[in-house]
Amino acid sequence: MDIVDLFPTPVGISKLKRELNDEEIKIIEVLKKDTHINWSRGNLVTHNKRVLDIPELSDLKNIITHTINQYFTNVFKPATHMELYITQSWINVTRNGFGHPLHSHGNSLLSCVFYIDVDERDVIQFSNHNNILGSISLLSGTPQLKVFKNCMVIFPSTLKHAVPQRPDNSNGVRVSLSLNTWFRGKVGNANTMTELECL
Repeated sequence: MDIVDLFPTPVGISKLKRELNDEEIKIIEVLKKDTHINWSRGNLVTHNKRVLDIPELSDLKNIITHTINQYFTNVFKPATHMELYITQSWINVTRNGFGHPLHSHGNSLLSCVFYIDVDERDVIQFSNHNNILGSISLLSGTPQLKVFKNCMVIFPSTLKHAVPQRPDNSNGVRVSLSLNTWFRGKVGNANTMTELECL
């Protein structure tokens, strides 16, 4: 039997083509000290939810925005002129013995995680949203991607994802920058009464 995978979920992976500079590292170090617990027994997250609006991170923001729009154009091939912009961005700090539960991002089209510091065993897990047959929820494996320093993982914001509990013998702490997006431009069609324009 042949199985045709009609509706796969595209996940983009891209490496930052440069190292973080000293100024960016300094800002991230300051942000890491201004955090709170995001979930019970979960990771730490910055109080600042717009970290990429900090002037010293503007070049990083431009690179990430460009990469997200490349993914968006290549995967979705919009028929009208649209571009995505970053709405919120924050730093996550995951210590040994902690993780982050399964979740998705509301009020966002695409989400991205940029990895700043990781252990070689760090991963991001995704929920297999195709494991429901009728009203029966089937148990299945949890797809995961190995992550590495200076890589971006881009995915539809509705895709549920998690950070598994970090082993106690992991090196350092896991530090990532997460963000959400929305669009500028026009979608739909005036003749079918589906037109929507976001400025």
